[in-house]
Amino acid sequence: MERLSKLESGRLARLRAHEPDPEGLAGEYSAYIREKREEAGRKLSDLERETAYEKVKLEEARREASCGTVGGERRSTEETRRHVQKLTGLARQKKALEELDPDIFYMAREKELLQDTEDERCGRLIDVSYLKRTRAQIAASLGSGIPVYLVGHLGSGKTQLAMEAAEDFSREKRLTDALLAKLAAFREDVPSASRDQELAFFKDVYPDVLRAADEEKVQPLFIAGSHNLTAEEMFSEKTLSLETRENGAFGTVVKRIDKEVLKALKEGRPVIIDEINTIAMPNLIALNDILQHHAGQDVYVTGVGKVRIQDGFCLIGTGNLSTSSVSYEGTNVLNPAFQSRFTTLAYNYVPQNTKGKLQEQKNPQENELFHMIIVHLCGRDGELALPEPEVSLDALFRLAQLARMSQNIFEGRSEETGEDGSVPVLHESVLSIRGLFHVLDLWNCGEEMDLSMALWNGFLTSVTNPDDRSLLLSLAARYGFFRNQDGWDVTARRPGEGALTYEDIRKTPYTHDTLPLVKLSREDVVHLLYGGGPARNDLPDELKSQIFMDEAAGSSVADFLETDRQIRDLEQSARMLENIGADEEERKA
Repeated sequence: MERLSKLESGRLARLRAHEPDPEGLAGEYSAYIREKREEAGRKLSDLERETAYEKVKLEEARREASCGTVGGERRSTEETRRHVQKLTGLARQKKALEELDPDIFYMAREKELLQDTEDERCGRLIDVSYLKRTRAQIAASLGSGIPVYLVGHLGSGKTQLAMEAAEDFSREKRLTDALLAKLAAFREDVPSASRDQELAFFKDVYPDVLRAADEEKVQPLFIAGSHNLTAEEMFSEKTLSLETRENGAFGTVVKRIDKEVLKALKEGRPVIIDEINTIAMPNLIALNDILQHHAGQDVYVTGVGKVRIQDGFCLIGTGNLSTSSVSYEGTNVLNPAFQSRFTTLAYNYVPQNTKGKLQEQKNPQENELFHMIIVHLCGRDGELALPEPEVSLDALFRLAQLARMSQNIFEGRSEETGEDGSVPVLHESVLSIRGLFHVLDLWNCGEEMDLSMALWNGFLTSVTNPDDRSLLLSLAARYGFFRNQDGWDVTARRPGEGALTYEDIRKTPYTHDTLPLVKLSREDVVHLLYGGGPARNDLPDELKSQIFMDEAAGSSVADFLETDRQIRDLEQSARMLENIGADEEERKA
């Protein structure tokens, strides 16, 4: 009998090498896995469509319930609660399947990975769990007609998230409207249809309607906040227009041009006010009436009069968060009465464990910053090519830890203390997601430099505060970068001693060897980011009699890294033997 672990290791090795399956038991096992994955994909697709159906039915029930309220607010009814309970049950069913079935676990995670790589290619944020929770909070608030104030530190992606959330809000509305129109037409044609019949119809039309909604884009209107921005500039501006009068003479006429907020109100579009807390408070007060009304209601606009809020309007503001150690010049604290009209959400840096090695991580999904790094480096097919994968993945994980530690210090959340008991402080600089991606792009998988040099050239040289640079260099050395054996010498300086330069820390001329890339399959990347998933504990009868069900190997990151290490050790041993043989030949000669 063949061991399951050996068959699974062979299958994964063929995936990495893009080799065809052999004949015999190994080929039969691989074919069985493909068949199970296809079946799992169909189950997940079916669950996804039923979930979409219940969401549309919930929105339909909420719209009907809001018709009976004075201001069009949401009100819970037996109907809405029934759909919420159904959605909860579907979510639990999906979670249970993923925890029990290795193929459903894999297919769900593979779909997430491919969506992440597509989002990365399109310039969207990578949807890690922290981001998904924030998106859901924004969507819930906007769906209730309440504007959102997104506040956080520099480089966390607030503005990008606001843009995407606004686009998603418009897209979901278009999608829901289109699906409700399809259901209305179906009910007219089949008035006595049961729920199962209606659901079957919905599942059939859903992919095409979804595709159409994705193709139709509604660009949010955007205002860049500043202390010079006036209330009038958000709503309308006067301009002189040259026109022909009745007698044929030319004359100038004063005209009003609608600006972003007024256009959004009239056209039913999202509007984003970036850095809203840089705008003078007397000018922001002009938004008060808009912030407390919903679509379908009239609001008073200064200098314009009454305006009806069209369906589809929403407003998102963003702002930088000042703390005792970090202050953003030109920002103000919003008036509490004004801010109370928003749902205020703090959006900062994504989670990442700062302790332990990559192989020691019990729950890989907690390392969301590392997840973003890996997706950034993946191809569209979800595969990943790295030089010496064991070494590179370890370095990339330490880079994620370094970035998160700098973010903790910048936010004032670090539990670290110096030798003298002082709390480390970063005043102006932090290795944010934006800065991290710059470093990764410069590194370019080690084509011309290692990660230490990419950190220096792509981030640390831009840190102009001497104390910040010294602290960040010390942190980098602590996480295994700028090592002495690689020609670096990072010695921490006291506050106020001046900035460390390249000449201060580089002791030998820099050289770099470009190593060949090794491909990790999409399945390797899934296991790297999400873990191995549930064990396979059953096989069909025709395979069960030929396969011994031991613990399948090669499905965890630790297994892959150990295999990679063993291969590199064998290659090094082979090179050493070749060198010894060459030396022997020279002596004989």
